Amino acid sequence: MNNIKTICTIYVILALLLISAPVFAQSGVFSDITDGLDTFNNEAGLPKTGLNNLVGTIIKQALSLLGIFTLIIVMYGGFLWMISGGNEERKKQARGVFVNGIIGLIIILLAYSIVSYVFNIFEGATME
Repeated sequence: MNNIKTICTIYVILALLLISAPVFAQSGVFSDITDGLDTFNNEAGLPKTGLNNLVGTIIKQALSLLGIFTLIIVMYGGFLWMISGGNEERKKQARGVFVNGIIGLIIILLAYSIVSYVFNIFEGATME
């Protein structure tokens, strides 16, 4: 019975904190924290973009590098196909490399477009 009472008390305290969080945010209690963070960013020479922009940029750059590597794989598959010399076994291997490269390129392009779309939504939501 004592454990149930403790758990209920913790839930009530958490609920009160969650209910009062918008009131604290509206009253400007957290403005000192954000001012301190802005000062730190200026002194450290960090960019003024938010964390979501930084993470989005890192993900987009990583996907761009993967796209370049995938294009190299597709070119390698085409090269193998060209030098196969009519050998059916080598043509089959080249076709497999080429098709896998194209599938990888499609997956990377879809991932890039999804990441771009999601981060554009987040950027639009936080620009108020």
